[in-house]
Amino acid sequence: MQIKKVFNNHVVLAQNEWDQEMVVMGRGLAFQKKAGETIDTAKIEKTFVLEKRGVSDKLAKLLRDTSELYLNIASKILDYAKSQLSYKLDGYLYVDLADHMSFAIKSLS
Repeated sequence: MQIKKVFNNHVVLAQNEWDQEMVVMGRGLAFQKKAGETIDTAKIEKTFVLEKRGVSDKLAKLLRDTSELYLNIASKILDYAKSQLSYKLDGYLYVDLADHMSFAIKSLS
């Protein structure tokens, strides 16, 4: 799996061997990494396959503009929801929820 874009030390846009784009998350996954390098698969905690074409630019902007703290909180909330519900949640919910939390906090400030 190859890095296409680094968002922060823990989140990257990557491409797998079947040319699928995906967002990959993991603690320290992208530390001192840059586009073109391979990912240490042992550090991968979550993977979200981008199924819709043309979404990666919008997603990249959201990931750049959203705090890692909100991404982690959203991940914990949605992991809990998945454990309680009997259906699969869309991977985009992680970024959407983090973006909504970020916007709400900024609005309160």
